[in-house]
Formats: sequence, C-alpha cells, structure tokens
Amino acid sequence: MKKIGLFIACLFLITCIGCMKSDESKVEDLVTNYYQGLKEGNYEASLQLLGEEYLDFIGMTKREVIDEFEFAEKQGNSVSEIAVVSVKALDKASLSEEIPLPLQERITDSEHYLVKVNATREGGAEFLDYVLLALIDGEWQIRGIASTIIN
Repeated sequence: MKKIGLFIACLFLITCIGCMKSDESKVEDLVTNYYQGLKEGNYEASLQLLGEEYLDFIGMTKREVIDEFEFAEKQGNSVSEIAVVSVKALDKASLSEEIPLPLQERITDSEHYLVKVNATREGGAEFLDYVLLALIDGEWQIRGIASTIIN
C-alpha cells in the first residue's frame, strides 16, 4: 500500500514539474511552431500565433498575409530551415541597440521576450529575424517581426 502511495506521489510530482514550463521555454516553442508552420506551408496555423493587433499594425488581413506566403512559396522563397539563436526577456527600461527600432515601438507595459531566429529561404538567402513576443491576456503572442538579411 505504501508503494502505491509513493508511486502516486512521484507521478503527481512529475506531472507538476512538466506543467511548470518556463516562460522562456514557452516563448521559444511558440516561435519554433510559427516557423515550422511556415516551413510546412501551414500558414493558417502560423497566423494563429500572431497577435491580432500585429495584423492591424502591418495593415494586412490574415488572407493577405497567407497570399504573400503562398506567393513566396511559388517563387521558391519560402522558409526551409530555422534555428533559434537566442531568447531574452525584455522590459521597457532595458531596451538596447540590438532591438530594431520598429520593435522598440511595439513594447508596452506587458511582459516581453525577444527571440532571434536564423531563417534560411529555399533560394539560400539567410535572414536574422527578431521576433517580439508579449504576454497578452495570459497568452504569449507574436507582437512583431523584423528581419535583417545575413547573405
């Protein structure tokens, strides 16, 4: 009987540890899922990870963004490989020069992370994407993306 109780306690502890995923890990998973959706041509799933106000900010509807991704795919310019370079917690007081100006303007009083991603396109072009995420209504969402061409 004691062994069953100990087994249940250990199982509960393992389950609780799995539930306590860090924000950094959640943010990295979200960004990886976003790019994985792009890589697989599952644009609708990727767009679900964008904050609704981000589409307003870029002045496009979900349909227009999907059309852009599909056009890039037809041109052989879709995402073929990704690698997360870094994940960093941010606050308004600690803005640094490495954050692109358009993303600095998107930082609010919410909790934020900046994720840097190396993204390679099918044609071989490499980009360093800066992905800004914010905790909005208890949910992590992509709030902005800025890209720099590496080669």
